[in-house]
Amino acid sequence: MLFRLKNDEVILEHLLLLSAAIINDASNALIMLANSVLGSSENSLKMVKSIVNDLGINSSIAENITGEPVEGRLQKLTLDNLFMIGNLLFTNCPAVRNMLSLSSYTFKDSIYRTKSNLYDYGLITHGLFYGVNDSISIVRSKINGETYITVALGVRSAFHRDAMIYQTLSKIMNSDIQKTKLENIRKIRKSTYKIIY
Repeated sequence: MLFRLKNDEVILEHLLLLSAAIINDASNALIMLANSVLGSSENSLKMVKSIVNDLGINSSIAENITGEPVEGRLQKLTLDNLFMIGNLLFTNCPAVRNMLSLSSYTFKDSIYRTKSNLYDYGLITHGLFYGVNDSISIVRSKINGETYITVALGVRSAFHRDAMIYQTLSKIMNSDIQKTKLENIRKIRKSTYKIIY
């Protein structure tokens, strides 16, 4: 089975590796994918750095292909960065968007599930969860015909992350949805925002 990724052919094995990396947060699978598709993790990192540069995102978020912390290097990821990445993934990359809609995958008679109940409760349609203690997430939801992208950063655990996203989406579902006016969004410190209703 072959799939097209720009001008390169991607075989089913690559999709399984991508599934492992995305759904099961397997950084080793991401390294194997980088080596098999682009020849090396160094080539993949160059590609990622180029995309980060094109997006105008803080370049320190792309210090290695897995996103794991690098000793001696400061990696600064903001909610703004996550939102930009999520918006790109969910709108411009259909193959990845389809992958992010999966909450599990099967390989050799074993089922691997994402560490989130948000799919099961119907709160999200797509999600990317990764990082130390599953502390980083970008999710997409469809509520009352509107599409929402919710990001979380620095949470204590997968449970805490899901609880925060649940509370945020519950506020949307349980309120008469009002469009937030730009003047009601206040910047607090350097990278945190508060919406005032």
